[in-house]
Order: sequence, then structure tokens, then C-alpha cells
Amino acid sequence: MSVYKDDWYKSSFVQAYNFKLRFGQEKNFHDFLDAVKRAFEKTFPGYSFISMKNISGEDLPSYSVMIALTKNENFNVLEKLFDDLITSFYSAKESEEILTKASNSIEQVESELWGYRSDLSMYP
Repeated sequence: MSVYKDDWYKSSFVQAYNFKLRFGQEKNFHDFLDAVKRAFEKTFPGYSFISMKNISGEDLPSYSVMIALTKNENFNVLEKLFDDLITSFYSAKESEEILTKASNSIEQVESELWGYRSDLSMYP
């Protein structure tokens, strides 16, 4: 469920969203995330959208979604994420179904903004 450039990790900023899911709701979350990815890919072509499943730790099941941003002006992409992106891309009926799956499956969301430091990294 990702769309990304090879060097996405070298972006100036990475907005990370960490989703803690309700037990037994991964299918609903996958449906929601797939809908977000499809809308994101069409609405913001060229941006990287990365999703990862957390496979160890305390808060399982959980996923992270990362959006790579190259400069400050790109923060406007974040204003449309999730609810606004879904309602502007899909029909009212589809939006309601997708957002219901999200609210049924997501227990908690936290967000973080990361800055890339090439001098402290070992990426090529």
C-alpha cells in the first residue's frame, strides 16, 4: 500500500502518522488505507506515500504512514489528508463507508514530523 520514489528517505521532512488499531479490525483499516493511497496518488502525484506494519512491540496491531516532503511549501499537502482527502475524492456514499471503516478500526493516531540529517545517516 505504498507509492514512493527510491530516495524518499532523503526528503527534507517526513510526516509520520502512527495508527494503533482495534483488535480484529485490520481488514477495515486496510480498506481505509487503500482508499487513502488511491486518492493521494491521484491528488498529489509525485509525492511519496509509505505504509508499514509494526510487527513487534506493545501496541499491536499498528501501522505507520509516512509522507515525504521536500520543502516547507509542501506542508499544504498535509492539510488535505485523511478526512478531507477522502471526502473530496470519493462520492458522499463512498466517503461515508470509507470513513466509517476508519473510525471502526482506528483506536488512536499520533503524528510526528521528522527531519532528514544526511550528516548523521549512512544511506547512499
